[in-house]
Amino acid sequence: MSNIFDDVSWKTKAIGVQADNSLAPLSVLQEQSESRIASNTIPADNAVGTKYSGSLTLDSEELVGTYVNTHYDSALQTNSVNLYQNFNSSDYTSLFGDTENIFVGHDSDGNLWEMDSDTALEIGKRFASYHYLYDGVGSLSLQQSDTVDLTENHYWLQDVFIDVISPDSSVAYSIVRKSNDNTLPVISGNNPVRLINTPTDFGVKALGPTKSALVVNRLRELAQEKTDIGKYLLIEEPTTPLDAPYNETGGWMKKGYALDTRKTSFGSTTDVEVNKYWLWCRVTDEALGDLAFVDSDYYTPVGIDDGYVHP
Repeated sequence: MSNIFDDVSWKTKAIGVQADNSLAPLSVLQEQSESRIASNTIPADNAVGTKYSGSLTLDSEELVGTYVNTHYDSALQTNSVNLYQNFNSSDYTSLFGDTENIFVGHDSDGNLWEMDSDTALEIGKRFASYHYLYDGVGSLSLQQSDTVDLTENHYWLQDVFIDVISPDSSVAYSIVRKSNDNTLPVISGNNPVRLINTPTDFGVKALGPTKSALVVNRLRELAQEKTDIGKYLLIEEPTTPLDAPYNETGGWMKKGYALDTRKTSFGSTTDVEVNKYWLWCRVTDEALGDLAFVDSDYYTPVGIDDGYVHP
C-alpha cells in the first residue's frame, strides 16, 4: 500500500452517514446542504455585535471603499462616506486537537483518515465559497433601502449612503444582512462523521446537526481567515477587484450597488447618473468559472497521528 505522506496522487473527501446508515463521501449537493444548515445557525441580528470578524462597519481597520455623493444646492455639493470591514486575528489551531470534532476523510482505497489542519482548510474553503456564492445567513449586500425584503434580511447599516439628487429628492441605500436562507435543499441522512480515538473507545461517530454546524462554521471561519474569502470591496464602475489599483485574485461576485445621481445644473429637471458603486465580495479562492472544487471535490489527505490506516 502506498505511503499516504509521500503519494500525492491519493485523493480524499469528507465522508458522512447516509440514510441507510452506510458511510460514503459527501456529494457536492450534500456539502452545500451542510453549509446551508450551518449558516442558518449563525446569529442573524445585531446582538452579535457590529464588529465581529468579517462585518462591515463605519469605523474599523480595513477600508472597503468610499461612496461619494454629489448634488446641486445652489453650488455643487459633495460628501463622502467610508465603508470598512472588520477582521479579527483568531487562533484556529485549537480546532485540530485530539478532542475536537474534525471530519473524517475517505481515500481512493476506501480507508478512513482524520483531517489535519491543512486538509481541513481545503474543505473549509468550499464551505466558505458555498456560503458567499449562495448568500448564506450572515452574508451582506448593498440594496436600496425601500426595496429590502425584510422577511429574509435585516438592516445592518441602514441608510448608510444617501444619494441626494436635489434639495427635495434623494434615495437611501443600506448594507443588508441575510437573516433567513431557504434557497438550497436540505439533504437528510448525510451527517459527517468524526474519529473517536481515546484509551477507552475507538471508531467513527456521526455528528448531530448542532455539532456538524459548529464544525462547518469553524472551518468556514478558518478559510476566511486564511484566504480572504468573504472580503468585500466597494468600487466605482467600471473598475473591478481584479483591476489596478486593487489587483486582487480569486473569484468575485457583485452584491448590490448604490448610485450617485445629480441634476445637470442647479434647478435642472434632468437627472444624470454620475457614478455607480458596486459592492463586491470574494467568493472563491480561485477565479470564477474555474472552480476546481465543484468538479473534483478532492484534496490531499493526511493520516491519523499514529500513522495507522484505520479500515
